[in-house]
Amino acid sequence: MDTDRYDRHNGDRTWREWLISDAVLGTLVVLFTVATAYAAYRSSLADIKGGDLDNKAQNSLILGTTTFLEANMQFMQDISAYNAYQLATPDDPEAAAAFLAQGSSFFQDGLTRENGPFDETYENQLYDEALNLFDESQDLQEQGDVADDLSQQFQVAAFILAIGLAITAWASLFDTRPRLRLVFTLLALPCLVMGLCLVVMTYL
Repeated sequence: MDTDRYDRHNGDRTWREWLISDAVLGTLVVLFTVATAYAAYRSSLADIKGGDLDNKAQNSLILGTTTFLEANMQFMQDISAYNAYQLATPDDPEAAAAFLAQGSSFFQDGLTRENGPFDETYENQLYDEALNLFDESQDLQEQGDVADDLSQQFQVAAFILAIGLAITAWASLFDTRPRLRLVFTLLALPCLVMGLCLVVMTYL
């Protein structure tokens, strides 16, 4: 009798019996359940965060647009005040000074500069708040996109793990058919590895 061949055959059978044992399948069910729940939980958190960031980005964009339009209106008022000042200066200096007083503080500051009042400094001061809000909106939108991508990655991981959990559950039903039980168990293991790898990769 070929002892080595018998030992190898007996070892393979022992390994298969261990792999399809209730203890291994029960452990797999626990691992799949915990990993699936964790991936779904993290997906939900990332989705909530992404939605919150998107809302903040929209609010900043709306506020920035409103501020920009208000700055445009103020610019038109400053232009009008300056034109009225120039027209009134030759005939009525006092009225001309009154027109200057109607301008914004940025316009008043620009009058003291050599290239003012409508120079680059004036424009920066007038539109600074609106531009900062636009930048803030873009930054929040980018953060929201990152959170949305993270949520999708966790969703994919949860989906794969859920499939593995279903396969493992089916494997546990084949008590009297060890070959089918082994096939389903071997199909479930890659799902566990792939799902866990996706979860880990989201942190890298």
